[in-house]
Amino acid sequence: MVTRAGLALADHIESHMDELCESVLAAQKPIYIDQSKPFLRAWLQSEADYLRGETDRTHEWVAMLSEGMRALGGGIEEILEQVRIFRDAVAKACAGKVQGLRDAELLESLLEQQDRHHRHIGAYWAQRMREAVAAERRRQCAMADLMDRPFVMLDAEGAIMMANHPFARELGMPMESLNGKEFATLCEADTAAQVRRAVRQKRSTQPSFFEGTLISAKNRAPQFRFSVQPIFDAHGRRDGVLAFMRHMHAVRSENSDLLADAADQIIGIVPTAIEIFDRDRRMLYRNNFAAALPNAGETPTPFCCRLSYAQHDRAYSCSCDRVFATGETFQGEGHIVLGGKTHWYQAVIAQLHHSDDAPARLVCMFRDVTVQRTIENQLMRQQQSSLASQLAVTVAHQLRNPLGVMVGFAEMLARGLPPEHIPGAVSKVLRNGLRCKEIVEDLLRFGQGFPGERVSMDFHALVKEYLQPMIPQSDCARITWQLPEEQTFIACVPAQISQVFFCLLQNAIQAGAEEIHFTANCE
Repeated sequence: MVTRAGLALADHIESHMDELCESVLAAQKPIYIDQSKPFLRAWLQSEADYLRGETDRTHEWVAMLSEGMRALGGGIEEILEQVRIFRDAVAKACAGKVQGLRDAELLESLLEQQDRHHRHIGAYWAQRMREAVAAERRRQCAMADLMDRPFVMLDAEGAIMMANHPFARELGMPMESLNGKEFATLCEADTAAQVRRAVRQKRSTQPSFFEGTLISAKNRAPQFRFSVQPIFDAHGRRDGVLAFMRHMHAVRSENSDLLADAADQIIGIVPTAIEIFDRDRRMLYRNNFAAALPNAGETPTPFCCRLSYAQHDRAYSCSCDRVFATGETFQGEGHIVLGGKTHWYQAVIAQLHHSDDAPARLVCMFRDVTVQRTIENQLMRQQQSSLASQLAVTVAHQLRNPLGVMVGFAEMLARGLPPEHIPGAVSKVLRNGLRCKEIVEDLLRFGQGFPGERVSMDFHALVKEYLQPMIPQSDCARITWQLPEEQTFIACVPAQISQVFFCLLQNAIQAGAEEIHFTANCE
């Protein structure tokens, strides 16, 4: 809307263009002076045109400024700071010089223009974020397609968020028709019930395994071994699941001799690490794949005894002891840390019977699932990063306008205002200050509402995977770690308890201690 104040300011801008350019450049950081020159005159001219009611080219100027700042490594914060510098420099250069325009009216007009710039900047960066999210999704789909077996990601309601081409081929359906479809409707009834049960388990952190059948458009019912892994949002809440499927090609035969002959022929070549040992942990058999496991040739100890399991029963030193004691087959995931890198393995431990049915021997099978775990962790981190970026931009936009009003009127009060204008300026500062306080309190309440989920975790893995990555390498070299010798599991929220340990260590580091001892005992 064209106003008297706007026309007066437009006339002043056009008649003092060179003087205003010099004033704004003088307020710039030296690194931005050369880059600001092409933007500045375009900005002043677009402001004058807008104030006269002519074509609004703010979006063109915002795009030019944003791309220029991005080329210098700047983000939205630097762009908003440039707009503030432009506004303050123009306000200072025009104060008391615009004929027929009081300083209060001048500042009010400039703040209105700043709000318009912020809206255009927000819209521009929201579009860039949507494009970045789309590009990230394409990268995630590419990673999913690298897997050689069917894979889907489901949201908290069980709808398909992502699927790979092997899954679409199994169903005989086009990829674009899968997104948003309820996964359970693509399964046989019993399998659908298992899937819905896995999705509804909001507190479980453990994967679930079951056998099931998909409903294929090719008039066949392929059977799979389902592996369903929960995923979590930035606050530790269940936010869906990842489902991996593996074909069931087991051949059953009533002839035990045939099975024994087949086992003798394929056990040495099947691409799975297999070990067989007795109650005294004496190794009776180890195939080539097991011999290639990390450090397998350096120790006769069964590989299962060197893994750490999240679901480990503390009454037994290893899961194989539990199988010897109870006769129940163990199936789960364990990890081992080598050279600072964590390797994950899916383990199956089952008993072998003598003629008297005494479970004197065990067979252990291991499959390296490190790549799978890495992909799952990358997907989770990318989801968290995208949400955090959206929240940060939203809060920045919410706070920027009221803070700009407060700073502007505070500067006017500092320079001096006529007595009749002081109450109005103070009222605007107070009102916008209260608005800032409401935004911060809402953000604090939002952050306190999600305490995270307690899980059982090995203390050694907690230190290596959560605490140590938080500490700079130079500071970490000064710390002597004295951890419990035995494997110890604690019930905790890993991110929160790691933050407590980090704060204690940070206090010691800031105190200037040359050597720091971190000693922990779990009881």
